[in-house]
Amino acid sequence: MSSRFIDYIEELRNENAETLEKYENIYGRIEGDFQHQIWYTDYAIAFENCLTSCVVNDDANVTPEDYDFLKILIMASFSSNYRYLLDKKSNEVKMEITVSSNNQKVVKYLDDLFTFQINRLFTIYIKEQMELQIHYEEGTVDDKIQITNFRTEKIDNAEEAIKNINFVGELEDNLGFNDFEKIIPIFKN
Repeated sequence: MSSRFIDYIEELRNENAETLEKYENIYGRIEGDFQHQIWYTDYAIAFENCLTSCVVNDDANVTPEDYDFLKILIMASFSSNYRYLLDKKSNEVKMEITVSSNNQKVVKYLDDLFTFQINRLFTIYIKEQMELQIHYEEGTVDDKIQITNFRTEKIDNAEEAIKNINFVGELEDNLGFNDFEKIIPIFKN
């Protein structure tokens, strides 16, 4: 799926060798694609069913497959939140990404990100999944339960987000966008 996965791993090997070494000591050398990683097969794969079409930056040097992988990483992330929004001007779905830390909140939209920002997000999110998998492997029973519960919650939230997008689309098809806005103002941007 992602043609650049090994490139991101090499970036991590150069920038943050400690996480990568620890992960590879537990699970073996990373070869092949992300789809062969335990954090993907045990968790992130569930988000494949939650992929939805949304606006992306066509000028970024990112393939559609890599955008799908990035969306999966965003949905699977414990460090950020996302939501799909219907942009009333363009009548297109946008993905909003929110990161909160130290009383600061940063909000970005997937379609506003440049290539260098997207590449950085890949390395950040891949590293996060590796660190969570290490913590899961080395943690206590309580840690494993907590991680499993949070993973389940993230998957449930993603499935709910897709249902909401489908619900919005069905209403628009039946009512028209202007009527839809009047009837259900909570969905307005």
